[in-house]
Amino acid sequence: MATSHVFHPGHDALHGMTVVVFTKTPRTFVGRFDAEEGGMVALNAVAMHEAGPGAKPRDTWLAETKKYGVPVAFPRLTVPAKDIERVVKLGDLDVAES
Repeated sequence: MATSHVFHPGHDALHGMTVVVFTKTPRTFVGRFDAEEGGMVALNAVAMHEAGPGAKPRDTWLAETKKYGVPVAFPRLTVPAKDIERVVKLGDLDVAES
């Protein structure tokens, strides 16, 4: 039987996991969760989708990212916690290409 534990004691439960960060802005991020400190969420090896004219639909981008891997654009990035709507493990995300 598997038990739930933090791989690196003293870190957040999502530490080191690849997550999707949905924000209240046109931007969505995919990266490895590092920590939440001082009102900021830090991610490593991050890709970003920005909705707008000419942009690929977010669900298509997420489906491709889940299937082919994270197209890293930023080695490290912080997102204000106040701008985050939700955080989901990429592996748990149910998306289909449009």
